[in-house]
Amino acid sequence: MQINLRKAVNQGPQHLSLTLTERLPYYIEPPVHLECGYAVERKDNYYLVNLNVRGDLTITCQRCLKPFAHAYANHLELAVCGSEEAAEKLLTTYEAIVALDNQIDLEGLITDELHLYSPQSHEDPNECDPEIAAYIHAERQ
Repeated sequence: MQINLRKAVNQGPQHLSLTLTERLPYYIEPPVHLECGYAVERKDNYYLVNLNVRGDLTITCQRCLKPFAHAYANHLELAVCGSEEAAEKLLTTYEAIVALDNQIDLEGLITDELHLYSPQSHEDPNECDPEIAAYIHAERQ
């Protein structure tokens, strides 16, 4: 889904539901149903996209290889610039990308976000499969 940033500034905050099936991290089971809210602000020489994504993921734990449910929630402030130079200047404050045509691919951004911010395993190793958890604890001693 392409978002025209110039138009999105005037539309105000938007909310939509997405179902992703392609380019997902290998440890996330498709399909992925997500709720997405976004708003676009025009700044001096870039657009600032505030993106909130929520949804329930089924993740195959990379320690015990058992699936588990994860309530995913992430907020992203993304500066969308017209040049590499402008993006580099903003990297200290925001995540930044270059979009020469003032359009962004929302599904692509969210898929990339899942690659970066979704967990690959249970946060607590004790939540892993008991047999594997016992093995992990034996290795640590």
